[in-house]
Amino acid sequence: MLDEDAILKARIGGKSVRRIARENGCSEGAIDAILDRHAGSIMSDKYLRRAMLLELQRLDDYVETFHQKAIEGDPVCGALCVKISERRATLLGLNAPLGHAVRIIHDTQPQEQPNSTDRVLALLDRIAGKPPDDDPGDPEALH
Repeated sequence: MLDEDAILKARIGGKSVRRIARENGCSEGAIDAILDRHAGSIMSDKYLRRAMLLELQRLDDYVETFHQKAIEGDPVCGALCVKISERRATLLGLNAPLGHAVRIIHDTQPQEQPNSTDRVLALLDRIAGKPPDDDPGDPEALH
């Protein structure tokens, strides 16, 4: 049976999935499954979840190292803790306007852009005096 804690620590420590699999005598898929299981539901996309999990764990480890010294008055450790908090806030979208970060992270569908034919047809309709339809294309973009 694989030691999941050791695998997580190895990945957090920067080892590649391929190297961890080789060192544990298993497939990369088995390591991926462990990482996915521990990534939980931080984000819907599995790769984003995995990256977020790793980065947040690293930040937790840094805080654990420097926090007590910062509380005791060490200015360098205090500055590091502030930077770590800023990084965490940025990763979690806490610095963005409400709703903005969620839209960036979860918007996996590209916004539909009208193709050149649709834009030309809309421009011809406009020239012909037809009222614009609800097409999201902007015929003004051709001017």
